[in-house]
Amino acid sequence: MLKTHHGIELSTSNANVVALYEQALNHIHRYEAGTGAKIKAMLTEQPDFWAGHLLFGAVLATATEARFMPKIRKIVDQVSQAQDKLNDRERGHLSALSAFSQGQWREAGFHWGKILTDHPHDSLALHAAHQIDFITGDDYNLWSRAARVLPLWNEDIPNYANLLGMYAFGLEETNFFSKAEDIGRRCCELDPRDAWGHHAVGHVLEMECRFEEGINWYESRRSEWADDSELSVHNWWHLALYYVEREDFAGAIALFDEQISLEEPDYVLRLMDATALLWRLHLRSVDCGDRWQKLADRWVGKIAVEGGFYAFNDFHAMLALMMGERWSDFKQLRDQIKTQAQQPTTLGVMARDISIPLASAVEAYGKNRCEEAVSILDQVKPLVYRFGGSEAQRDAVDQFHIGAAIKGGLGRAALALAHERTLKKEESPLA
Repeated sequence: MLKTHHGIELSTSNANVVALYEQALNHIHRYEAGTGAKIKAMLTEQPDFWAGHLLFGAVLATATEARFMPKIRKIVDQVSQAQDKLNDRERGHLSALSAFSQGQWREAGFHWGKILTDHPHDSLALHAAHQIDFITGDDYNLWSRAARVLPLWNEDIPNYANLLGMYAFGLEETNFFSKAEDIGRRCCELDPRDAWGHHAVGHVLEMECRFEEGINWYESRRSEWADDSELSVHNWWHLALYYVEREDFAGAIALFDEQISLEEPDYVLRLMDATALLWRLHLRSVDCGDRWQKLADRWVGKIAVEGGFYAFNDFHAMLALMMGERWSDFKQLRDQIKTQAQQPTTLGVMARDISIPLASAVEAYGKNRCEEAVSILDQVKPLVYRFGGSEAQRDAVDQFHIGAAIKGGLGRAALALAHERTLKKEESPLA
C-alpha cells in the first residue's frame, strides 16, 4: 500500500496512480471541470485500482441524477467482488456507495461520516458526506462533520482550504453568518479556485440582503469561479438572485439568456437553476416570453429517466411543466413520483412526504385553485428542508406560498406569509 499526501493508505503499489488520485481529488473539491478526464487517466493506468473506482462512484453519486445509478451499481458490484483486496477504510467507502445505490442516502452519509472517525484526513469521505448532508437537508451534519475534524487539520495539509469551504457553507446554512463569511473568505484566500467556498460567501451576502456587495463579490472574482468550473452556472444563478432581489429584472433576464440557460452539458442542476430563476421572475410578474416553453421542452427530454428519482429535482421539473402547460408530461412525472413513494428508502420517503403534496400544490396553482394550493403548502412547507437544497434554493417554496395567496386574492394569508418572509429578509426590496 502507498499513502497519499494526506497519509491515507491506498490499495496500490503504483505511485503514478496515487498522484492521479490526488489530482482527481483536487478537481473534485474545487468543482473544477475535467474531473472525468483525471479519473479516466487514473483507471486506465490501473484498471483494478478499486479505490479509484470508489472515488468515481462518489462523484457520480453527488450529481443526484438517475442516469448515473446503473454505473454506480456496476461499480458496487465490481468492487464487492474484490473486497479482500481493500483495506478497512476502502470497505467503508464501499458500504457507503452500496447504500447510496439502494436509495438509502442517509445511510450512505452515515458510512462516509463514520470513516472520518478513524481517518479524519480522508477528504473524499468528508466531501461525499458533506454533499449527502446537503441533498438530504441535514443541516446539523452539514457543518458538524467539518467541525469534528477541523482541529486535526492545518494549512500545511493539502485541501485544507477546501475543508474550510465546506465548513463555511454548513455554518451559513445554520445561520452562523458572520463566522461563515470569515471562514469562507479565508478559504478563498488560501485557494482562490475553490468554487464552494466562494459560493458559501455568496450565500451569506444573499441571506443578509447585501446585494451590492454580492454583485461585487462575484464580478470582482469572476475569473476564479466562472471558468472551467462545474459550479459556474450555479454561481451565475446566485449572481442573478442579487439582481432579482434589488428588482433589476432586466439584468437577471440577461444573465439567464447569456449564462444560465446554456444547454450543454445538460445537467439537471443547470435545468434547476434556470427554472428557479424564471420562477422567481414569474412571481414578480416579469414577462418571460417563450422561455418557459423552451425550458419545459428540455425537462420533457429528461423526465423519462429522471422523473420521480429525487424530490428536489422533481419540484423544479413540476414548475417548468406547469408553466409550459405540459399537463400530460406533468401527469407522467407525478405517476413516477408515486412509484418512488412506494419504496422504503430515503428517496421513497421524500417522494411520499414532500413530492406528492408539492405536485398537488403546483397543479392547483397552475389551474387557478389557489386556495387549495395555499392549504397544501401550509402543511408541506415545514417538511421541505428534508429534500435538501440550500435556504436560498428552498426560498422558491416560500415565494410560491406567498405568490399563490396573492394570486388567489387571499389577503390575510398573503399578509401573514409576507410577515414571515420579511422577518428573515427585512432589508430586501421584496419585503
